[in-house]
Amino acid sequence: MGRLSEMSCEQVGEFEEVIFPVGSTEQHGRHLPLGTDSLIAETVCDEVAARKRMAVCPTLSLPFSPEHANFPGTIDIGMKVFLDLVEGTVACLGRWFKRIYIVNFHGGNSPALEALVREMQRRNVTPIHFWRVMHDTMLAATGQSELGMEHAGEFETSMMLFIGPSLVRPSDNGPRESISIKGGKAYLRGWRSEELTSVGSFGGAAFASEQKGKAFFEASVARLGEIIDEIRASSSSANH
Repeated sequence: MGRLSEMSCEQVGEFEEVIFPVGSTEQHGRHLPLGTDSLIAETVCDEVAARKRMAVCPTLSLPFSPEHANFPGTIDIGMKVFLDLVEGTVACLGRWFKRIYIVNFHGGNSPALEALVREMQRRNVTPIHFWRVMHDTMLAATGQSELGMEHAGEFETSMMLFIGPSLVRPSDNGPRESISIKGGKAYLRGWRSEELTSVGSFGGAAFASEQKGKAFFEASVARLGEIIDEIRASSSSANH
């Protein structure tokens, strides 16, 4: 296991690359735990790191999450504090690792992370947005002709039934359809979860299963591994 939290100082030197998982502590409907994004992040990143021989930084579970802030338990630390935490962590990791992969599992963090990475101009830091990586897999697996957005829906609920079934509670799981929050090609509306669903979740959680979760997990690990290989190859060719 390549978790930094379980290594000695001496063992850190055995790794050249590190994954920095970014999740959240936010509402995931009535049936999933607040830490769903982070629990999925840790499980997927641990397996990717084991297969690719990489270290894993402790997951950042304090997100930029104003859209869910009105639901009990949600932590939203604001964009500035969130970005300060990411930048400070990256600066520390950069002292010990040649390449840093920021793997983000909370969609609300994505725009802020992209802006930060452009501003930092660190060529050895690469953000990877999990939901974008898995979009096509989700589309094919759910059979939806157009996938807008799910939250605590079929994909996440299936993953949690596989990695932490005791944490999944029987409940009203919200609308079965995914929801589009896009106002048009040229603009994006601000939104809050309670405006979309009274229970905080949508996207077909009723169709979730442990078997699907296992398939989603394996697909997630495999696809992230492919992307890391692509980044490694492009970095190698750029250095020659």
